[in-house]
Amino acid sequence: AQITGTVLDEDGGPLPGASVVLKGTTTGSTTDFDGKFSIDAEVGDTLVISYIGFEAKEVVEESGEMSVQFWRSFVGGNHRGFT
Repeated sequence: AQITGTVLDEDGGPLPGASVVLKGTTTGSTTDFDGKFSIDAEVGDTLVISYIGFEAKEVVEESGEMSVQFWRSFVGGNHRGFT
């Protein structure tokens, strides 16, 4: 079956070039200019979605169409000045 979806940033804008992979396989897709993707997967499968500068997300597909929103995360680095 085809699973379709959209990957968005924290402001609700599309994330073109995000990686969408069926967990435990090499089956994958990349989001287009509008953040949309399509991948061969079944309802109940886990998708791993990643994008540079964002923490990867694992999502379980429940309906055949999904929307995933990313939030920037600080990984390592110097955080002085943030209180």
